Amino acid sequence: MRLPPAFLLLCAAGALYAQEASLDFIQNIENSQVSVHISGINEAGLWSHIVQGFRARVQYTLRIYQDTGRPSFFGDRLLLEMDLVQEGRWDVFGSCWEIRHTNGQRVFYRDWDEFFRNFRRLDFPLLAFSGEERLYMLARVRFQTMVFRPPLNILQMFYSGRDLQSAWRRFDVP
Repeated sequence: MRLPPAFLLLCAAGALYAQEASLDFIQNIENSQVSVHISGINEAGLWSHIVQGFRARVQYTLRIYQDTGRPSFFGDRLLLEMDLVQEGRWDVFGSCWEIRHTNGQRVFYRDWDEFFRNFRRLDFPLLAFSGEERLYMLARVRFQTMVFRPPLNILQMFYSGRDLQSAWRRFDVP
């Protein structure tokens, strides 16, 4: 019995489904850089998924707050919010792995291990503040197994239940 192509497309995202996405946060003060790492992605499933011609996306949401010292129901002051996206794919013509960043920058890798390591990591500069504020960052990550381009992006609603999203994690900003 031969399965219809639409059924295979619907099943493709299931191979990437991992138990839970989680974040690791590393502050590298010496280089004035912060690294956020995602774990919980099935590496073999991602490799198979991307080699078949699909794309995968990691979206990092970062929020920096100033602790106002007021009662929690008043909330703290939001200073900065960033949504940073990395999209990974296999470039058939260049025979290499590609990561496309939010700013349009494209980075190519010949080695799968290097691509996978960088696909799961985001480095960004450590922001400088006056030092008198009490700051903290909330971060979460979302991993999308299927990424469609317009006009096919209407199909994304069928895959939204398979996306992995971590809980918000709080990190103190030095």
